[in-house]
Parts: sequence; structure tokens; C-alpha cells
Amino acid sequence: MNRIQWERSVPIYKNRFILTGILKAVGVPFGGLLVLVTVLSKGNILDTDTKYIFGMIGIFSVLCALLVLTLYCGRYAPGFIVDEEGIVNYSQQKRAKKNKFYNMILIVFGLFRGSYAPSGTGFMPKTRPVMKMEWKNIRKARCYPKQCAILVKGGLTEKVAVFCTKDNYETVVRTINEKIAMYTKI
Repeated sequence: MNRIQWERSVPIYKNRFILTGILKAVGVPFGGLLVLVTVLSKGNILDTDTKYIFGMIGIFSVLCALLVLTLYCGRYAPGFIVDEEGIVNYSQQKRAKKNKFYNMILIVFGLFRGSYAPSGTGFMPKTRPVMKMEWKNIRKARCYPKQCAILVKGGLTEKVAVFCTKDNYETVVRTINEKIAMYTKI
């Protein structure tokens, strides 16, 4: 099998896979917090200080969206390698440098303030800058031809959206399906 490698630029706020991930990562915790605050205020949101919590979460969400638009120009820049070993998802070189810079700012800011939260956030991406899924761990793949995307699922925590180009989509789909069929027979 030949190694297939490509890079792509994907709009963050127009892609359902990225938006779903963001909603799960941000929406679930904030949604849970809003439900908890609503229950604790006995549903009396407007007459208590609960309205300020709702407002702050709304403002925070808008500021986060603006920050992503500003720092990343509203685009996700992944690179992919499909080879004999599996699927590799990495950040493009230019984006990886930006990410490293932003993470370093978070670490320094957190240490300067004596707060571990920003520092921890800055260190988190360093633990997995490149994600690799081996063929033996991949359980299924779902294809989305209109988006030129393939959602690949492995173990409980392994999932990656493979964003193909129009030119390589069919080849990548065929390769992934062949490998999954080969490893699920074993």
C-alpha cells in the first residue's frame, strides 16, 4: 500500500464535525452548569443573581468564538497520513508553530499569576500533538461524500474526522474500508 499524505484547511464554524466537537467540549459542561444553577435558584432566574451567571456564560461563549476567529482565522488546518500502520492526524507546520506560541503564553501567564488552570491548559495539547490510530484499533468508518470527510471510530476514546480533498476522497475511503475489513476478520 502506498502512503497517502495531504493537508487541508477546514472552516471551523461551517463544519458539522468540528462544531459537534466544540459543542460537546464546551456545551456539555456549561449546559450542566446552567441546569445546576437553574435548579439551585428554583427556576427563578430573572429575580435572582442567576441571570448574571447566564449572562457571563453567554459573554464568555461569544468571546471564545471571537478569539478562535481572530487567532485561527476561523480555520482548522489538519494534515493526514494513511499508510500501512494506520491513520495519523497532525497539525500543519505553520499552525503547529502558532499553537506552540499560544500554549507558551498560557503557561507563562498561569505561572505569573500563580494559577494552575491556564498553565494546565497550555500543557494539555503538548501531550498529544499528533494523533495516531492503528488499523487494529479501528472499528468502523462512516463516509460523508458531500463534505469529503470520513468519521473513523476506534476504541472508547478514539475518534477522528478525516477531511479529504476532492481528488483523494475515493482512494482514502477505499483504503480505510479495505483495512478495516482486513483487521476485523482477524
